[in-house]
Amino acid sequence: MTWFLAWTPHAMVHLQSPFYTTALNFPTGTDLLQNTVASFLGILSAPITLTLGPVASVNLLLWLAFPLSAGAMFVLARRWVAWPPAAIAAGAVYGFSPYMVGQSAGHLNLAFVPFPPLIFLALVEAVAGKRRWGVALGVLMVAQFFVDAEVLATAVIVMIVGAAVAAAMRPGAVRVTLQRALAPIVIAVCVVGVCLGAPVWVMLAGPYHYTGPAFSGGLSADLLGVIVPTSSQLIVPAGIATFGDKLVHGNVIENGSYLGIPMLILLIMLFGRFWRSIRMRFCAVVMLVCYVASLGPQLVVDNASTGFPLPFALLQQAPLLDNVLTVRFSLYVDLFAAMLVAVGVDHVHDARRLRMLCGRKDAVGVVVHAANGRRYMWLALTSLAAALAVVGWIPRWPYATAPTGVPAYFTSSAVDHIPAGGVVLVSPYPSVEEVQPMLWQAMAGMRFQIVGGYSLFASPTGAAMDFPDVLQPAAVERFLFSEVTGGPPYPTGPVPSYGPDLIGQTRVFLQSNHVGTVLWTPIGTYPAVVRQLFVAVLGPPSQVSGGVAAWYGVQSMLIRAGR
Repeated sequence: MTWFLAWTPHAMVHLQSPFYTTALNFPTGTDLLQNTVASFLGILSAPITLTLGPVASVNLLLWLAFPLSAGAMFVLARRWVAWPPAAIAAGAVYGFSPYMVGQSAGHLNLAFVPFPPLIFLALVEAVAGKRRWGVALGVLMVAQFFVDAEVLATAVIVMIVGAAVAAAMRPGAVRVTLQRALAPIVIAVCVVGVCLGAPVWVMLAGPYHYTGPAFSGGLSADLLGVIVPTSSQLIVPAGIATFGDKLVHGNVIENGSYLGIPMLILLIMLFGRFWRSIRMRFCAVVMLVCYVASLGPQLVVDNASTGFPLPFALLQQAPLLDNVLTVRFSLYVDLFAAMLVAVGVDHVHDARRLRMLCGRKDAVGVVVHAANGRRYMWLALTSLAAALAVVGWIPRWPYATAPTGVPAYFTSSAVDHIPAGGVVLVSPYPSVEEVQPMLWQAMAGMRFQIVGGYSLFASPTGAAMDFPDVLQPAAVERFLFSEVTGGPPYPTGPVPSYGPDLIGQTRVFLQSNHVGTVLWTPIGTYPAVVRQLFVAVLGPPSQVSGGVAAWYGVQSMLIRAGR
């Protein structure tokens, strides 16, 4: 994420494409829009990135994700409720939900979600016939695309679901609503089309793109996940947290489906009391649909697929939706749970609604027969469920942190010896198993391009893979990868032993891939062997500084060595 935040301002300053590059995975490159480039966040944090560095930007944006998301939910809730504390409750439920707590531990682009509530707000206003809100809807959707395109895709699905539910609840108003909403919606579509036409082309057919789903099999919420907490929550018995951590195939960051029994009781009690409210029914139905969508194409219980088909199976093969991880629909479960809480609390506060609880008749002729004692008992039980829900949602904060450990070389003037835009081979070899060199590249201001890296790349068949492209001779990549990890090599095959053959192949590797600089650090399982190889190929390093041994002018060194 640090790399992507650093890339956007670098690309803009140097007039390079922010959407694809060979700065990563040289010379094959990568389609950044198919990854977590988050260009909007890169622009938002550019002043900090260019002055204090991209690590500061990541930290700040992770901090801001919670209050900004909660604040956006507050704004949406205020459109539907009159009592501000009810909207505050909605903001807290959404902005500090288990989904947010989990995703913030690993995915800034998925945790920074102030736009979905604002998109829904703009849609409501646009449907009311307000053309300026059509512009706002389009702009907000464009902004969300440049934070995370998957969240935008799922938001569109939820908007369609919401429209269908609203039409089913008030079929007589459909025609008038469509006539009123047509102009604002057309305006929104035009804004999105103009702004996203080219980026979507880059994503689907541009340079270095891959085809098909990024993650075979996807990830679906587990049926048990809604009631079983994980270690992301603070007040959880150790045994239960261990069990919860195993759900969604052990991916705690993605497992944001937890609501908890107290929260479910609270939602049921509020809905049961105020189910005649059309807003309560709307939120409940959409929340239920989003929950079913989060379960994926087949029902999964305790990580085992039951084979029972679910509605999302109909959408699984649709264009652009084969990349959706359905467990992430938990975001919208939390959003509509927050709306249920807000509307319910607002009804409780409404004096007219309290009179209804005492058996009085309201303006539409609804009578709720309940004695004062039962009313107070209901309020007490509801308050207890709310308190237990809050306790159950307390996150296990602070998150674990550690120094970045960037070698001083990359933040000193020594890095200026690398020609701007030059190709660099770094040890440890950059890959999904070792991402530190990408951080070093970002901290060096993206001065150089690197061989390897971690991203979603196009494989030789065009499908997605998260390992770098196999460069020839492949034995060199096997050796460097294995010596870093101490495990099986990538690409698969025998690990060559150190010797004359490997030295000759490394010379070919450096020459054919236009490597101009080699950097070695004492990181990895067997770093000394890697340094021995570089010395055998290129001779003594040109410079040893800031924890890095550097060889500059590699192509000239290879020519001299060949004489």
